Amino acid sequence: MMKSSLKEAELSIKYLKCNGYDTKIKKYDEIGVYKLLFNIEDKAVLENFYYGTLGPILENDKKIKEVNNIKILETYFNEDCNVTSTAEKLFLHRNTLKYRIKKVEELLECDLRNFNDCNKLKMAIEIGKIIKLYS
Repeated sequence: MMKSSLKEAELSIKYLKCNGYDTKIKKYDEIGVYKLLFNIEDKAVLENFYYGTLGPILENDKKIKEVNNIKILETYFNEDCNVTSTAEKLFLHRNTLKYRIKKVEELLECDLRNFNDCNKLKMAIEIGKIIKLYS
């Protein structure tokens, strides 16, 4: 019992670090899919999924320094795929955001109106946070 409680506490702390929280408290039951992701021991599996899913936009972001498509996608998902509120959060014009979303869809050959595509991309973004934590 004590050993599992310690492991749960450690995973909750890892979750907070992945998401940039220094002074927040999160219960183990609230960390969602991270319960699974942190227990994948073969980090190559995580890296393969991350780069296999988001590779084209990561490469594009290296070429065009002022664009951060991962941040755009993450904010878009956090704002429940609402273009207006995402544009406001990112301080972008709504049409600029729509253009960038269209570009992401082209690069990743996906449709951000499709739940499965969004779910896969969201998962890859969360895995990217874990990869950064371990590197």
